[in-house]
Amino acid sequence: LKAQLRPEDSAGRYGGDEFLLVLKAVGDEARPAAERIAQAWRDSKPRTTMSVGVAVHRFGITAEDTVKRADTALYEAKHTGRDRVCEATN
Repeated sequence: LKAQLRPEDSAGRYGGDEFLLVLKAVGDEARPAAERIAQAWRDSKPRTTMSVGVAVHRFGITAEDTVKRADTALYEAKHTGRDRVCEATN
């Protein structure tokens, strides 16, 4: 994951097999960035899949709510076939 991030971005373990990526100032490019990262993972021919939930942090919303929205999108990705990127719609 870190090889796919810019110097201003960060990654960390969020749970057992879950990671949280913070991509600074990507806005509407968040999903394409997530798709690029997921494709790089696939290209490495891993033994596991990568499901991704994307949520853009918006003004007036807490960081906790943004993470919850990303987590909801992650579970949508997992429940709709895995190895895909889903973006929070609200």
